[in-house]
Amino acid sequence: MGGVLISDMPWDVVIYPRFDASLRPAVENIVRAEWAQARVNVHYPERQFFTAVQSAANLHPDTVEQMQLQTREHVKFFPASVALAAALKNRMPIGIVSNHTKFWFDYFFGRYHLADHFADADLVINSAEVGTAKPQQDIFKIIFERLKARMPDLQPSEVVFIDDKEANTKAATEFGMNAITYNARKQKHSHLVAELTKHGVNCELD
Repeated sequence: MGGVLISDMPWDVVIYPRFDASLRPAVENIVRAEWAQARVNVHYPERQFFTAVQSAANLHPDTVEQMQLQTREHVKFFPASVALAAALKNRMPIGIVSNHTKFWFDYFFGRYHLADHFADADLVINSAEVGTAKPQQDIFKIIFERLKARMPDLQPSEVVFIDDKEANTKAATEFGMNAITYNARKQKHSHLVAELTKHGVNCELD
C-alpha cells in the first residue's frame, strides 16, 4: 500500500528532525527493529513504537503523542493510483498486500475509503494480521491461494503484482507472478499505466 496507493511512513518529517543528527544512526536502528516487530505482530501497540524512539533519542515524553498524531497527518494518498484501482475493480479481482502495522493500516485504509475500491476483504492482506511480510514467499502464497479460490484455473503468471520496493517485486517474480516496481512519489503515473498495459491490463478510467 505504501508507495503505491499512499505515501510511505513520514519519519523524515515526524521523527528525525527532533534530535541532533549524530543520534540518527542509532534511532534509525530502533525504527527498523520496532517496525520489523510491528509489521508481523497484530498485537503490537502503536505507543510502543514511539516510546522506543523517544527513549533512544532522549526526547520529552510528550513527543510520543505528538509523533502519533503527526504520523496520521502526514501520510497522504495518491489520487491517480486510487482512481486506477476504482476502474480496475470492475474488470478483475484486485487486492492489497501490505507490510504494515494493524493500527496504521486500519486507520489509513479507513481514512482514504479504500474499501470502496478493495471491497473483497479477503484480498486485502496486512502483514501484521497474517504474521509474515514481503519479501517472504509465504505472503505471496497467501494472496495467490485467495485469488485462486475465486478463479480455480488461475496461474501465478496471470497475476500482476505492483510494489515500490525491488526486493518485493523480485520475490513476486520468483513466485511466478508478473511484477512492476513503481513509486507514485518518484515516478509518473503514466509509467504505471504503460507497464500494466504491457501485461494486458485495460487501464482506461470509467
